[in-house]
Amino acid sequence: MNDIFFSAGFSRLSGNLQAVAVGCVNLIFTLVAMVLIDRLGRKTLLLIGCAGMTVALGTIAYVFHGGHARRALLAFVAAYIAFFAISSGAVVWVYVSEIFPTSVRMKG
Repeated sequence: MNDIFFSAGFSRLSGNLQAVAVGCVNLIFTLVAMVLIDRLGRKTLLLIGCAGMTVALGTIAYVFHGGHARRALLAFVAAYIAFFAISSGAVVWVYVSEIFPTSVRMKG
Protein backbone atom coordinates (compact mmCIF):
# COMPACT_ATOMS: atom_id res chain seq x y z
CA MET A 1 0.00 0.00 0.00
CA ASN A 2 2.77 2.43 0.86
CA ASP A 3 4.39 1.90 -2.55
CA ILE A 4 1.26 3.16 -4.30
CA PHE A 5 1.39 6.45 -2.44
CA PHE A 6 5.18 6.72 -2.75
CA SER A 7 5.04 6.20 -6.51
CA ALA A 8 2.38 8.92 -6.68
CA GLY A 9 4.89 11.35 -5.16
CA PHE A 10 4.08 11.25 -1.46
CA SER A 11 6.80 10.93 1.18
CA ARG A 12 7.32 7.66 3.05
CA LEU A 13 5.90 9.10 6.29
CA SER A 14 2.86 10.44 4.50
CA GLY A 15 2.43 7.04 2.83
CA ASN A 16 2.47 5.33 6.22
CA LEU A 17 -0.19 7.66 7.60
CA GLN A 18 -2.33 7.13 4.52
CA ALA A 19 -1.98 3.36 4.91
CA VAL A 20 -3.34 3.69 8.45
CA ALA A 21 -6.26 5.73 7.11
CA VAL A 22 -7.00 3.05 4.51
CA GLY A 23 -6.89 0.38 7.23
CA CYS A 24 -9.44 2.34 9.26
CA VAL A 25 -11.70 2.58 6.21
CA ASN A 26 -11.40 -1.19 5.77
CA LEU A 27 -12.42 -1.81 9.39
CA ILE A 28 -15.37 0.57 9.30
CA PHE A 29 -16.80 -0.75 6.04
CA THR A 30 -16.32 -4.36 7.09
CA LEU A 31 -18.54 -3.59 10.07
CA VAL A 32 -21.03 -1.89 7.73
CA ALA A 33 -21.03 -5.03 5.56
CA MET A 34 -21.85 -7.17 8.59
CA VAL A 35 -24.99 -5.08 9.10
CA LEU A 36 -25.99 -4.96 5.42
CA ILE A 37 -25.28 -8.54 4.35
CA ASP A 38 -28.62 -9.93 5.50
CA ARG A 39 -30.64 -6.79 4.75
CA LEU A 40 -29.56 -6.27 1.14
CA GLY A 41 -28.45 -9.77 0.26
CA ARG A 42 -25.20 -11.24 -0.96
CA LYS A 43 -25.80 -10.71 -4.68
CA THR A 44 -26.73 -7.05 -4.26
CA LEU A 45 -23.66 -6.33 -2.16
CA LEU A 46 -21.41 -8.10 -4.68
CA LEU A 47 -22.89 -6.12 -7.58
CA ILE A 48 -22.58 -2.80 -5.75
CA GLY A 49 -19.03 -3.64 -4.70
CA CYS A 50 -17.89 -4.73 -8.16
CA ALA A 51 -19.31 -1.60 -9.77
CA GLY A 52 -17.74 0.63 -7.14
CA MET A 53 -14.36 -1.09 -7.34
CA THR A 54 -14.37 -0.74 -11.13
CA VAL A 55 -15.05 2.99 -10.98
CA ALA A 56 -12.49 3.51 -8.20
CA LEU A 57 -9.75 1.60 -10.02
CA GLY A 58 -10.52 3.40 -13.26
CA THR A 59 -10.16 6.72 -11.47
CA ILE A 60 -6.91 5.62 -9.82
CA ALA A 61 -5.56 4.65 -13.26
CA TYR A 62 -6.57 8.04 -14.61
CA VAL A 63 -4.76 9.78 -11.74
CA PHE A 64 -1.58 7.80 -12.38
CA HIS A 65 -1.74 8.11 -16.16
CA GLY A 66 -2.43 11.81 -16.32
CA GLY A 67 -0.84 12.92 -13.08
CA HIS A 68 -4.03 14.77 -12.19
CA ALA A 69 -5.42 15.30 -8.71
CA ARG A 70 -2.66 13.52 -6.86
CA ARG A 71 -4.14 14.61 -3.55
CA ALA A 72 -7.41 12.89 -4.39
CA LEU A 73 -5.60 9.56 -4.70
CA LEU A 74 -6.20 8.76 -1.03
CA ALA A 75 -9.94 9.25 -1.49
CA PHE A 76 -10.04 6.94 -4.52
CA VAL A 77 -7.96 4.24 -2.83
CA ALA A 78 -10.18 4.51 0.26
CA ALA A 79 -13.26 4.22 -1.97
CA TYR A 80 -11.84 1.06 -3.56
CA ILE A 81 -11.12 -0.44 -0.13
CA ALA A 82 -14.61 0.52 1.10
CA PHE A 83 -16.32 -1.15 -1.87
CA PHE A 84 -14.09 -4.20 -1.49
CA ALA A 85 -14.87 -4.46 2.22
CA ILE A 86 -18.64 -4.35 1.73
CA SER A 87 -18.59 -6.86 -1.11
CA SER A 88 -15.81 -9.33 -1.81
CA GLY A 89 -14.14 -8.86 1.55
CA ALA A 90 -17.17 -9.88 3.59
CA VAL A 91 -19.60 -11.72 1.32
CA VAL A 92 -17.16 -14.39 0.15
CA TRP A 93 -16.59 -15.68 3.68
CA VAL A 94 -20.32 -16.01 4.30
CA TYR A 95 -21.05 -17.42 0.86
CA VAL A 96 -18.38 -20.12 1.03
CA SER A 97 -19.77 -21.48 4.29
CA GLU A 98 -23.29 -21.59 2.83
CA ILE A 99 -22.32 -23.61 -0.26
CA PHE A 100 -21.85 -26.84 1.67
CA PRO A 101 -24.85 -28.92 2.79
CA THR A 102 -25.83 -28.80 6.45
CA SER A 103 -24.49 -32.30 7.17
CA VAL A 104 -21.02 -31.30 5.98
CA ARG A 105 -21.16 -27.96 7.86
CA MET A 106 -21.95 -29.79 11.12
CA LYS A 107 -18.83 -31.95 10.78
CA GLY A 108 -16.69 -28.87 10.08
